[in-house]
Amino acid sequence: MIIYFIVLRLLTNRLSKSFPNFYKEERLRILSINTLIIGSIFVRIIVVSVLYGIDSFNKLLDDSFKNNTAAYSLIQFSIVILTSLLPIATIIYSLMNALNQKRKMFDKQLLNDGRE
Repeated sequence: MIIYFIVLRLLTNRLSKSFPNFYKEERLRILSINTLIIGSIFVRIIVVSVLYGIDSFNKLLDDSFKNNTAAYSLIQFSIVILTSLLPIATIIYSLMNALNQKRKMFDKQLLNDGRE
């Protein structure tokens, strides 16, 4: 996670220096996507290292699974959403945003070429 954060910071700095206007316009979106990705990685670390290491939590999961109650399903659903689907969704959103920006730049270039 530390390496990811360092690389993310380096890329953000490079983006802000290379494309300052774009970075000004999209700063909030870029930071929110990065925060969601880092947050979901952090949640995965907490879930794996802390929650599954707590005996009372494991007992709750085991009892819920054996008694067929909703606690097991809800906990597993929450863990999957927060640790698997959220990172994938934010990465897809980031890629779609990049494609949208590329299209806008292409359209702007076509307009400028048409004027000349």
